[in-house]
Amino acid sequence: MAGRILRSEQLLKSSKINREMSPTSLVAESTLQLLAQRVTIQGDDHLQGLANISMQRVLSDRARKGRALKRSGDPRDLLKAEEVKSEVQELAIMNAIEALRAVRPRQAEVITAVCLQELSIEQAAKELNMTVPTLNRDLRAAREWLAKRLK
Repeated sequence: MAGRILRSEQLLKSSKINREMSPTSLVAESTLQLLAQRVTIQGDDHLQGLANISMQRVLSDRARKGRALKRSGDPRDLLKAEEVKSEVQELAIMNAIEALRAVRPRQAEVITAVCLQELSIEQAAKELNMTVPTLNRDLRAAREWLAKRLK
């Protein structure tokens, strides 16, 4: 799962900080984050969902901290304008997914599995214990919600 998430982050042209992260270090950081929350795990599916959310938060936090460090340094060290723009867009997408998770958690899980983890519709339906038609409806609704949010 960590490898898939890191590959999807690299496809989104995430920050250099996240590109240099290994799946092992991502799992370690997200595990520490989960342990600090002291959440009662209710099964394998619940654990996978929590791990997925935790890994995405770790990557978002690292990217955010990296951008903050860049702003505080020498302006000549800043990324090119298009790289900054793509990072800002990525952060907006991750924030929108977190907002969606607050109001419609199942749709957030669907969009995460299909778009960020790059699972096929069938794989995502199996992983999330959903039927394919239900997953497709949730995916369509999540995309519409995110499109409105990102305008």
